Amino acid sequence: MAFTVNPDHERQVQVWDAIRSSWNKEPYQIRRMLTETSVRASDRRAVFVGVATYEAAGGTILHGLFQGDDGG
Repeated sequence: MAFTVNPDHERQVQVWDAIRSSWNKEPYQIRRMLTETSVRASDRRAVFVGVATYEAAGGTILHGLFQGDDGG
């Protein structure tokens, strides 16, 4: 379920390859790795810009399928 936070299959495979032989396969670790270049919707910068403005400028928002994500 943690892999659903990012729809990029290639990135999902990269993360799986990185953790496959690791002892740390916790969902929070997988989500953190898949969203490491993202900013949470609750971040002050995101709140300042606003969702509508961000999307109008071509930005994309990721939403967690199985877990609350503070709006993306």
